[in-house]
Parts: sequence; C-alpha cells; structure tokens
Amino acid sequence: MNDVPASNQRTRSPRSGSPVLVPILAILAGVVTVLTVAGVLIILDNLVGQPDRDRLNPVDIFLLMAGFIGGVTLAGGLLVLAAVLRSLRALENSLSRLVRHVIDDADSTGRSTANGRTMPTAQVSQPVLDEMVVFLRDLRDNSLLSDAQKVAKRDRLAKQEREALAANVESLVAKSEFHHAALLVADLEHRFGADSETRRLTREIEQVRHQTEASDVEAATRRIEDLLAISAWPRAEEIANALITRHPDSAEARRLANRIQRERHRAEEVNRQKELAEVQELTNRKQWSKVLVAARRFIEKYPDCPDSEVMRTQLETLQANAEVEERSLAEERIKALVRLGQFDEAIAIAQGMIQKYPNSPQAQALRSQLPRLQERAATAAESA
Repeated sequence: MNDVPASNQRTRSPRSGSPVLVPILAILAGVVTVLTVAGVLIILDNLVGQPDRDRLNPVDIFLLMAGFIGGVTLAGGLLVLAAVLRSLRALENSLSRLVRHVIDDADSTGRSTANGRTMPTAQVSQPVLDEMVVFLRDLRDNSLLSDAQKVAKRDRLAKQEREALAANVESLVAKSEFHHAALLVADLEHRFGADSETRRLTREIEQVRHQTEASDVEAATRRIEDLLAISAWPRAEEIANALITRHPDSAEARRLANRIQRERHRAEEVNRQKELAEVQELTNRKQWSKVLVAARRFIEKYPDCPDSEVMRTQLETLQANAEVEERSLAEERIKALVRLGQFDEAIAIAQGMIQKYPNSPQAQALRSQLPRLQERAATAAESA
C-alpha cells in the first residue's frame, strides 16, 4: 500500500466542532418557542378559568409578558448562535482549503523525479508559515467584530502605519536620504491625505537638506577631484548624480556634474587626437600591419567620429597593403634563412605563405623555388 503524503496527513486532521451542532441549536430554538407559547396559553387559560377571577391583574399580565419575552429571547439567542456557528464553519472550511492549497503547491513544487528516484519534498519556510498564521488569526478576529469595532480597528491600524511611515521618514532624513524621504511623504499624502504631519515632515526634509547641502557638496567635490585625477569618469558621475538626487535644487551640484562632463569630453578629445596622430605616424612609416590594427581600434573606440568614417572607407586598402607587407617580410625572412642554411624553417614559412595567399605573386615564385629548397635541405641533412 502506498504511503499517504505528509501534506495529506496534515490536512486530514479531525475538524474542530460538530457539524450537527447547528441543526440541534435550531431545533432547540423551535422547541423553546413552542414551549413558551404553549406555556403562556396554558397559564392564561388557568388564570381565566378560576371562578374567583373575572379579569387578570397587572402582576399576572407582567409575569405572562416576562415569560413570553424571555422564551422568545432565548429562542432568538439560540438561532443567532446557530447562525454564528454556521458562518464560522464556512470560514473554517475556506481557510482549510486555502492551507491545503498552499501546502499542495509547495509539495508539487518541491517533489520531482529523476532516474526513477523521488527527490525530497520542499519545506515551506518558517517566515511564510508565520505570516499565514498571522493572516488567519486576523481574519478570524475580524469576523467576530462588529461594524463599529472594525472601524475602530481600521483607524487604529491606520494611525500605527502613519506613525511607522513618519518614523521611517525621519530615519531617512537622518541618513541624508532626502529623495527617499520625500517619496515616503508623497506616499503618506496619497494614502491618508495631506495634513499637518505631512507638512511638518516636508518642512523637516527641506530644512535638513538645506543645512547639509554645503557639507555634502564639499565632500562630493573632494571625492570627485580624486576620481578625475585618475580619469575614473563613471564613478565621478555616479557621485555627482547622487548629490543631485539629495539636493535637486542645488546649483553647485549641477555645476559639479557639468564640470565632470566637460573634463571627460576634453580628456576624450585629447586621447582621440593622440590616437589619430599615431595612425597617421604609422601610415607615414608605411607600417601597414600596425596601421590596420590602430585604425580598427580607433573605429571601435570612436564609432561616431568623422575620422572613423574616413578610416572605414580605407580599411580595404589598408588590409591589402598589410598583406603585401606580410608577404614581403616573409620573403625577406626566407632569403635570410637560406643564407644561414636553415632550410627547414625557410620551407615551412614558404609553405605557409603559399597556403595563406595562393594567388599572390610571391606564392607563384615560392612554388617554383620550393623543390630547389627541399633538395638543398636534403643535401644539408645528408652532409650533416
């Protein structure tokens, strides 16, 4: 027999209370009503049937009315209690389904099968369970409150939330996080409306912000100066933006951010001109391989520069010149190796050039020279 999953074992616990209690209370209410009416009628008949009484005195009437009202009140109380129990039963069933649904979801998420082996079931974290318990307890308590009590509880919770948000605002102000503090005040006004408290918090934010502006700007300026000295532009911009966020109306903060932009642009322009001059110098020396590398690097670094657009149109020519230069250098290298008697290395370079540039003039010349080089290499090996 298959074992019952742990989640099912938890959700199949006995229910609290008896389902037959509600109809029993209703029956008792009916019985009390019938007995009350019957009792009043019987007593009334007995009193009227007495020969020495031709009418009921006020005491008899009071006792009859008291008994009748007491019986009806008892029957009504039983009916109200039955209705309350019925509502609590429906609420309990709904909450049981909710808990069972949550646990089943956790089981289905955590249980998986790999290579025929069942993996362990994921456990619901304790914070989630604690939050569920609090939610269910509040739901239960609220169901038992009257309308006036619900209004009072709502007002009390709203007051506590306002006080907590106000405390958070003051904490953020103490940390100089004025932007976040202002957002919290805006949230307070949106949810609860503007009042003297929100106006007080707004004044406090602006007052403390004004008091700390000079020191914040001074500290940020010192840090940015150090970062500009090492060209750490992104970090300098980050500090300037944070300063503007704390003091959005500060002209000094804006000027500091603009200064970073100007110096960064100036430094980038100096570097661009330096790299452009390097490309030009290599071109004048006809070092085409280095020119090609430098031109590609320049285009990648400054893609929107007009000089980059000019270089893009020349890349094909630069590539061809670099290939010619490479073949010429290889040809000179082969000649030098032959003079030194290093035929094997010369043959390897010749074969590499033929494979890389098969249609070039150098390749054609090397194909005709290759057999002679191989003969000389063989002769050198025999004599050795």
